[in-house]
Amino acid sequence: MKKQLLKGFLILATISQVGYAGYGFAADGPGAPPERINGTIERIDDHAIAVRTDSGAVMSYPISKSRRDDFSSYTQGEKVVVERTWANRSINVFPATVISANQGYRTIHGKVQTFSPSDERLTVVTHNGETETFTVKGPAIQKMNSIREGSRVTVEVDDQNRVVGIHKG
Repeated sequence: MKKQLLKGFLILATISQVGYAGYGFAADGPGAPPERINGTIERIDDHAIAVRTDSGAVMSYPISKSRRDDFSSYTQGEKVVVERTWANRSINVFPATVISANQGYRTIHGKVQTFSPSDERLTVVTHNGETETFTVKGPAIQKMNSIREGSRVTVEVDDQNRVVGIHKG
């Protein structure tokens, strides 16, 4: 009886660990973290962006109508970092001069509470109700023209709390 109980416990423990590790450590799939790819813009138009990676491969990503303004400031030959999710469900593109794959930065999702162009300050209310304020400079200010207070946004912030990228959604 004791042997059967111990054997059953060991089998259950093994199965639960394998199941947890398979989901928790997913390298690809719905639970996988975003992948960052360094490259140079090979081609860009209203419908797609093609990026030549540092390894030489050319990867093309579709641009939805709602995101076209986000990509209008990029030009052919510009060095960028592409952050893509599983199966390219969403992509973000950032200038490589500001962000590298090794440099720390974070993504914040929330609603625009206030934006003051004169102070170059953006305040965002996150999904959990916290308020965060960031400095907005350079190309990110141009992207703020199409974003209004109350808009849902995704903000990319560097390690100095400066906005390096922003788009609706």
